[in-house]
Amino acid sequence: MGELQPSKVELWGATLAARHLDDLQTVLIRNQEFSDLDCFIVFSFSGINSVSPSYLKRFLVSILEGEIGASEGGEIFPFVADLTVDVRDDLASFLNERGFVVREVAVMSEHVTHVRFVGDLERVAGQTLEALEKLEAASAVELHGIYGHLGIAQTAWNNRLANLHRMRLATRRKQGRSLIYQSTLKSKPWVKA
Repeated sequence: MGELQPSKVELWGATLAARHLDDLQTVLIRNQEFSDLDCFIVFSFSGINSVSPSYLKRFLVSILEGEIGASEGGEIFPFVADLTVDVRDDLASFLNERGFVVREVAVMSEHVTHVRFVGDLERVAGQTLEALEKLEAASAVELHGIYGHLGIAQTAWNNRLANLHRMRLATRRKQGRSLIYQSTLKSKPWVKA
């Protein structure tokens, strides 16, 4: 769909982040046919040596908290790729302070594979995501039916799935009276930025 290239090897400051957000919004607008769909974006940090907290706060948090979206109701689900050890450590520290996690992926043509989580994915969220990924998509009712032997109430499954959505690790759509969740790793379309 679109590819954005930073002009520096350092991503520093809220001003640069705001400019990158504007560039991202331009790419999203240019691709109007996807405006009402969820958008899964891989942010490649290839060639980036460092990233500042002010940049991450303005750019990444704006996306994670849903301040910028794919216009007509679609949401943005970010992934990261091509991280150096230093950038990964800085990103993990930043995300941990805010209770966020992003998925680091490897991109091979149109195929995206999980590498690791950046930031600490707490145990319950990890178990819920694992249960969700065993299925194509599921509601809290379905997970409760499958994993009822674990003693987790349907309301707890609802809360767990809503938390995965808040962390941008799962999508959700309304189907009748239920919310159906799907792991972002099993979803498409993708934008590389």
